[in-house]
Amino acid sequence: MEAREAMAMASFQAGIAFGRTSVGYAHAIAHQLGRICGTPHGEANAMVLPEVLEAYGEAAREPLEQLARRVLPATPTARDLVEHIKMLRSELGLPAKPDGLASGDFDGIVREALSEAGEFYPVPRYLGGSELRPILNGLL
Repeated sequence: MEAREAMAMASFQAGIAFGRTSVGYAHAIAHQLGRICGTPHGEANAMVLPEVLEAYGEAAREPLEQLARRVLPATPTARDLVEHIKMLRSELGLPAKPDGLASGDFDGIVREALSEAGEFYPVPRYLGGSELRPILNGLL
């Protein structure tokens, strides 16, 4: 019972974090990679998180720089943090691309991700399909 309670609390806290961290499009795309390719959700998030953060651009710069100052030496930028995330992804041996993704899947992924991210998860700015497609192209 103690372990179950701890797992329930961890799940609750993760939900709060998702609601406050503006990773909406990464999470929404990751859901689609799981549905289409069977990619585990954590791996799918790792595949797209840095690229989504880059797509947010100036809208996410300040919070990313605040986080960068907490985890990186010197005077890091938002770009430094994104590069650090990419480096961690590589160091951890996480896959960079899902198995079985095809460009023919993009329309459905974009449609579903756009409807999920802005409605269910907060985002620093709304992205369009033209901004999500390069992220998906990078996964081929």
